[in-house]
Amino acid sequence: MKRRIVITLLLVAQAPAASRNDSVTAIDPSDKNSFEAVAPFGGYGWRYYAASGVSRITRAADARDGDCYLRLENGANVHQPNPASDGNKFTVSLWMRGATDGAKGKITIEFKDQKMFTDPLDTYTATKTLTTDWQKYSVTRTAPTGGSKPVYRIKVILQAGSGDIIDLDSVRMQKHSR
Repeated sequence: MKRRIVITLLLVAQAPAASRNDSVTAIDPSDKNSFEAVAPFGGYGWRYYAASGVSRITRAADARDGDCYLRLENGANVHQPNPASDGNKFTVSLWMRGATDGAKGKITIEFKDQKMFTDPLDTYTATKTLTTDWQKYSVTRTAPTGGSKPVYRIKVILQAGSGDIIDLDSVRMQKHSR
C-alpha cells in the first residue's frame, strides 16, 4: 500500500512588538493578517485547504480588513500551529460575525508536545455568541508548566457552531513576556 506524506512549511509574519518584551505574531501570513495571501500549498496559512464548509471570500466591501475573509459553515474549522514553550502566555484575537444573530463561533487553544497526533497537554475553548456585525473577540491562555512532557507548540482552532455560518478576519496572536 502506498502512503503519501505531505509536509507544509508555514512562514509566519512578525508584526511590530506591542511592547519591548511582547511580540505580536500574525498567524495569517499576509501583511494585513486578513487572509489576503495564499500560503504555499494553498491553505492561506491555516490548515484546511479544500475542507468542506470553509471558504475564502474575496469581497472588500464585506471584509473587516483588506479584501478577503474566511467563512466557516456548520461546524467546520480551521487551525494553525505555532511554536510555544512551558509557561508562555498567549492572547489570540480576531474579528468574527455570524450570518444570523446568535450564531456561535468557537476559539480553541491547545498546547501540545512534540509528538504528532497526540492528545493536547491542555485545551481551552471559548464559545462566543455572535451578531451580524463584525466584533473583536480575544482569548488569553498560559501554557502549562511542570508536566512530564514539555510544551512544544500552540494550536489555535477556529470553528463555527453546528448549523451556523460565521465569518473570520484579522486574526492575531500575541506572545506575552514572562
